[in-house]
Amino acid sequence: MNPVEPVPHAGAKRSRRRRWWLPLALLVLAVGLGGLSAYYFLGTSRTGVGAPNAAPTVPTATRTTIVTTPAFAPTTGPSGTQAPSTAPSTQAPPTTPGSASPSAGGSGPFRIDQFVYQLDILDQRSALKSGSVYADSLIRADTGRGYPVSVVICGLESPVCGRRDVSTPTPTVQPSGLPPALGPVSVGARIKAELVSGYEEVSVAGPQAASVQPIIEPTDSAKWRWFVYAHEPNTYTLTLSISVLQTDSDELLIPSQTFDITLIATTTTKDKIAQAGAAVATFLTTTVVGLITTVATLISTFGAVGNGVRRVWKRRRLAQAGTPLQPPPPPSI
Repeated sequence: MNPVEPVPHAGAKRSRRRRWWLPLALLVLAVGLGGLSAYYFLGTSRTGVGAPNAAPTVPTATRTTIVTTPAFAPTTGPSGTQAPSTAPSTQAPPTTPGSASPSAGGSGPFRIDQFVYQLDILDQRSALKSGSVYADSLIRADTGRGYPVSVVICGLESPVCGRRDVSTPTPTVQPSGLPPALGPVSVGARIKAELVSGYEEVSVAGPQAASVQPIIEPTDSAKWRWFVYAHEPNTYTLTLSISVLQTDSDELLIPSQTFDITLIATTTTKDKIAQAGAAVATFLTTTVVGLITTVATLISTFGAVGNGVRRVWKRRRLAQAGTPLQPPPPPSI
């Protein structure tokens, strides 16, 4: 008698049939979690923050160096294999349309050249120092003669203009022959000085030295000299312009500073006498020439009138004597 085999339960058959897809579902879930982890890891390593598309914040007050290497730079791990770097990148944000400039506060497209230019200007301005300009604010000159105008610019510690303390507004030692102070100016760069007339009656020659001179250290100084010629007596206002230039160009680093210089042009007694003598000579010459011309005109007029009167009297005498008048002779051929 054969033993009776047990009949498997229907639920057991169904459970064995469903076991084949369980490992496949676990594999798909593991692959999905791994992909999400890799995507999040790559976004963090590129931007340095949790969000994949977040851009790094670039400070605007200090000058930074833009890194040209890629943000995702592989490094060598302990076992000699290449492992991705997780350090935050300092690379500048990409110059794509619509991205905001760090210095513009989010307005307008990003311009890396404009941003670098602004950083360079701020860096040069931070190196400027305080100084002073010395010149005569009121000058008196004779017409027709050149009057020298000297301008001196010094740092606060220059011995040419008198060494001074930072807390002292006036020099501790006043050098002799130094013009009075016009006001403070900025130094620490290339300085350009110009003296402008703006009048046709006043001409400016110079300067004798170079118009652009470096005043870098607080102990540096520079001097300019012009000659002013006034052709007519009057009161004029000249303009002294002081400009701070950039390092590698003649463009302004900061706005120019201007100072007014008053010029009073007068004539001397000698010049007045000479002008009076010239006027008298001109008057006499004109009067004598006019008088001679008038007398000559009168003599010519009276001569013509006298000839006419003589001919009339002659005809009357001949008519009274009964002498016929002789016809004038015919013209000779």
